[in-house]
Amino acid sequence: MGPARAALRDRLLACGSAAEMRAVVEAALLAAAEPPRPDPALAAAVAALHGGASVAEAADRLGWTTKRLVRLFSAQVGLAPKRFARVRRFQRLLSAATTRLAGTGGDWARLAAECGYHDQAHMIHDFRSYAGQSPSEYEPRSVEERNHVPFLQGEGPAPAA
Repeated sequence: MGPARAALRDRLLACGSAAEMRAVVEAALLAAAEPPRPDPALAAAVAALHGGASVAEAADRLGWTTKRLVRLFSAQVGLAPKRFARVRRFQRLLSAATTRLAGTGGDWARLAAECGYHDQAHMIHDFRSYAGQSPSEYEPRSVEERNHVPFLQGEGPAPAA
């Protein structure tokens, strides 16, 4: 039995009533249920990836190996850093497309470059992976809902890593 469990046991044994025991157990459960505080280093990595840095650049900024960043980032954020960066880049693209290309058909190649895509083909690949449609088919619901894309359950390609 660990020290925390032993301390809880001792507090329960010292209780004089069922109501006291319930209060002790409730306090212990609430303390255990408290969400973990985000690691400041991972918050910096999220900010770097959000801004368009590569996974290697984010790891270098922290003085970590890429492998360490991938392991810790995946465990705490729930996505691998590369996937997170791709999703954020796609969200930046949708935001820019909504505000700058509204109804014009626009210059997707320029927008792709501005949002961090190496070329238009990579942008189209992400568009098809995440939205299930080509950029020219994309119609945002509104400026406020620019990240809305149709949900195609069981259709289209699955997002690549």
